[in-house]
Amino acid sequence: MVIAVFGAATASSSLVLVFVGIVAATLWSPDRMANQFRRRFRTAGGFSSASFLAGLVCAGLSTWWLTLGQPGNVYLALLAAFLLQLVLLGIAAALVVFRTIFGP
Repeated sequence: MVIAVFGAATASSSLVLVFVGIVAATLWSPDRMANQFRRRFRTAGGFSSASFLAGLVCAGLSTWWLTLGQPGNVYLALLAAFLLQLVLLGIAAALVVFRTIFGP
């Protein structure tokens, strides 16, 4: 289970970097959006960054669990971090897709 979570967390973290790139490109585009629209994209960037950080925590906890005797508390924290990453990734994806495709 931990190896599967490790793989899924690292793959999801690399996927969320695509969302961060889309948001950054939108925020720094030369057409200069109004501040209220920039704030919306900053929110999407915040959720994307938080999802990426949760994935890093998940990868770290997975490595810790696999190398240091498989402590039970680390396993529970790992699963909680992975679920948090999934929730944050879903929110970030929805924000980026809706704001990019359907406009700010």
